[in-house]
Amino acid sequence: MASTFSAALRLLATLTVLSRGGVTTVPVPYSFSARAFWALTAILGVGAVTIAASPSNWERFGWAPFVLVLAVLSLRRARSPIDGHGRIPDTIERSGMA
Repeated sequence: MASTFSAALRLLATLTVLSRGGVTTVPVPYSFSARAFWALTAILGVGAVTIAASPSNWERFGWAPFVLVLAVLSLRRARSPIDGHGRIPDTIERSGMA
């Protein structure tokens, strides 16, 4: 059950990132993808701090810089405007036309 939830959460995160990046059109409304992307950015930021505080050298010097770069790139993308390629307007999503 936990594996199914984890897989579903990762799939939703992937669709959100693809939507925000304008890579493909996915059935994720813009308002949801914007909030979900900010949540993913916050999770990456907290993860970077907790990994940097780890007593393991491998985590501090291997994973911490990697996760920090992901967090900074996520923050940059979260603050940037959407170019419209991957966006589904909320009005279309609610009306069932998408």
